[in-house]
Amino acid sequence: MTSLYKLFKYNLIFIAMVVMVVVLSVAGCGKKGPPSPPRQLAVPSVNNLESKIEANNVILTWTVPEAKEKESPPITGFVIRQAKYPLSEEICENCPINYKPIAEVAADFNGNDRKIKYIKQLDKGFKYFFKVTAFSKNMTSESRDSNIIKFDY
Repeated sequence: MTSLYKLFKYNLIFIAMVVMVVVLSVAGCGKKGPPSPPRQLAVPSVNNLESKIEANNVILTWTVPEAKEKESPPITGFVIRQAKYPLSEEICENCPINYKPIAEVAADFNGNDRKIKYIKQLDKGFKYFFKVTAFSKNMTSESRDSNIIKFDY
């Protein structure tokens, strides 16, 4: 009876070990975390935003940036953002600027002339800040901010 008991005991241990190995191998590897979106190539950003003041208008111009990677989504438009503060208001050096989108411009250009122009009427007595971001179709991807234009008017 003791030999039958030992055989049953060893079979039970063997089965338990096999079950543990199967459970541990199926349990996975690594730490579970929140889902992350698939990697998406960035839209190239505008880096040559310029301004010119004529009459009561500011004329913003920039060049449509070329993609550095072939798989980058094509630029379909731009968002112009503006911040406007009274000249009497002090703006601290490290305070965030409160930009608001004021317009969307399609990335329409002819041939080799990749220049885009946007005209905005100005009000006297304000500090103005402008920046531009590029976006792809259906705004699925947006670029980093352009250089910032700031002036008093």
